Amino acid sequence: MLGWAAAYVVLVAAAFVVVLARREPTVVRGDYVFLLTALYVLVAAGVTTLRGGRFSLGVLAASVVVLLAGWLLRSRWWVVGAGPDVVAATIEECASRLCAPSERGTGECRVTVPGGALHLRIVPAGRSTMIVFVADAKHRKAHLFRRLLAKQYRAVTPTIRLGPSPQRD
Repeated sequence: MLGWAAAYVVLVAAAFVVVLARREPTVVRGDYVFLLTALYVLVAAGVTTLRGGRFSLGVLAASVVVLLAGWLLRSRWWVVGAGPDVVAATIEECASRLCAPSERGTGECRVTVPGGALHLRIVPAGRSTMIVFVADAKHRKAHLFRRLLAKQYRAVTPTIRLGPSPQRD
């Protein structure tokens, strides 16, 4: 199981280097970090079990701590390479594209959608900005807003497209 942990650390370090090396803003979504971490722990535990391996109490405790940390990060996104003012302007632009009223306050934004509102806290974090989704409405427009906001930045992993590549003029 320690080999799996070492491989996970190498993957995280490689992703960290890729994100810091980019010139354009990149988004690291906490919900995706949790999903990928949970899947990784599940695969590692499954393969170890199929091979007849045993889990020590320390490995189980470390797995729980890693999953709990990922769970706590679900509502946070890091936009590496963009300041808080740029991120707030991008949030307002995305809201206007969806015809959703937005209000900007000091260190926060509120986007109103049918049936509720999205409350976003915008926190500077060195070369990056953290977006904390404090409250999230359940309406489809709230989901569209999150998807549109994510598309404004590069993802950590490359986008995989199936099918023929688009024609360039």
